[in-house]
Amino acid sequence: MSKGKPHLREVRRGALADAPVQPQVASWSVTADEITEGKGTRLDAGSYEPGLTETLDELAAGAKELVPLGDLAHVSLGKWFERVFTDDPEHGVPYCNPTDLLNLMAFGVPQAIRYLSPATNTDIDRLLIREGWLLLTCSGSVSRVFYVGQRLHGWVATHDIVRIVPHDGLTGYIYAWLTTPQAKKHIAGHQHGGVVQHITEEQVAESLVPRFSATVEGRINKVVMRALKDRERAIETLVSAWEI
Repeated sequence: MSKGKPHLREVRRGALADAPVQPQVASWSVTADEITEGKGTRLDAGSYEPGLTETLDELAAGAKELVPLGDLAHVSLGKWFERVFTDDPEHGVPYCNPTDLLNLMAFGVPQAIRYLSPATNTDIDRLLIREGWLLLTCSGSVSRVFYVGQRLHGWVATHDIVRIVPHDGLTGYIYAWLTTPQAKKHIAGHQHGGVVQHITEEQVAESLVPRFSATVEGRINKVVMRALKDRERAIETLVSAWEI
């Protein structure tokens, strides 16, 4: 046993219980202009974390350009409404929230099938989701991304999820970007809220996307769309197995 190191028995008896704990503290500085000209005059330190800037700098160095997501897709968010559900599928529209989407992607079926009644005081058509759209969580666990496949076409999604309708030929590319750690960190830098974190549709639309040549983006889009379609077929097989 090397000299000076505590014996295991001493540690177990709490001999090191009073040893001082050195906290890990990170600090950085920002200018007044950075606060007043960017991020909506936010005062929370996390919004100016150096890692966020470094991520964008790295992207800018390797990409052709950085453009707002809103230039590549239509981004929208529904308005709050009081939900009225029905057990009768003949008189309702299948409804899903982020938890349901997680179950649908993992097991092929939602945790519990619910149907939104036409008696709900809202414009249900504006809440319908379509095949090829992307959905991004904007409350609680921010920036989870879901692809709307054929089996979810025509469902109603909760108002509290951002709808992203990519321009033609960009669905797979945008999905690939939004699922990267860099994109999630970039989007999370916009979140706000004391207990439950939120982001707005405007903040999602303003988040930056790296652009590359049409050839590179086309290859990425093709590969990702093939993978998404393959996953949809696999989930359909899983659903059939559940029904046996």
